Amino acid sequence: MIKFPLTYSLFFAAGIITLLSSCDKQSPQEKQNASAATKVADDARYGPWSSKAELQFAMERLPADEFFSAVQGRCQDGINQYRAIKEKFQQEKYREWAGRSS
Repeated sequence: MIKFPLTYSLFFAAGIITLLSSCDKQSPQEKQNASAATKVADDARYGPWSSKAELQFAMERLPADEFFSAVQGRCQDGINQYRAIKEKFQQEKYREWAGRSS
């Protein structure tokens, strides 16, 4: 039988205690915050979930007057997925500002 020094045994015991005591225990407030985050995630303005490359490709193909105002990501079954909200650029609102020079 292999004998380990006492320090190794203490580190091992501390690791086991940490793993056993760190189970997923959510308070009611944490559960409420999680449900609020789910509501934000269900925003109908977001497009379909896609890969990062597909989202970047879509962004590069946007017309000049559109942009992504928000991007959201998630890890679904070990795969990173992204989606975005597309909005029109309000050119009239910024035209005056862009025409001024210092």
